[in-house]
Amino acid sequence: MTREPHSPSRSSDAALGSALFVVVVLLLGALLALPATALGQGTGTPGTPGATTVPAANPALTMSATSGVPGDQVTASGSGFKAGENADVTFNGASVGSASVGADGTFNLSFKVPGQAPGQYAVVAKQASGASATSSFTVNAGKSALAFSVAQAAPGASLTVTSS
Repeated sequence: MTREPHSPSRSSDAALGSALFVVVVLLLGALLALPATALGQGTGTPGTPGATTVPAANPALTMSATSGVPGDQVTASGSGFKAGENADVTFNGASVGSASVGADGTFNLSFKVPGQAPGQYAVVAKQASGASATSSFTVNAGKSALAFSVAQAAPGASLTVTSS
């Protein structure tokens, strides 16, 4: 069995190749693990160097009144919503309107309380971007009255009764 003499150039080439491999793996690992902002890249709108997006404040929804009867005019007021995007408002899941959100993140939408049985209902404002807020509204029993077609009638006479 014959052995070749030990070649220093082969072992140094192997060590250099192994070291280079380790360096490449470490660099790739670091690039994958670091967020884009750590590398000086902005997270804003493409084409706007250095711009960053400002997250919207927590959306909130308030009502001009916390209770009322069907037909009452009320206003839903929102704040902390995404500017320039519409907010769709629902009452117990049914749409009561849509409002444009101003540059300050606020909106106001007036609507009539829908005809619902007495009870507590959710009023929800939601945007396509996912921002939403909820408030509650209590529907009270409305006043009812009976009206007769004549003020007085003899027994057995026909008359019409209407309610409002």
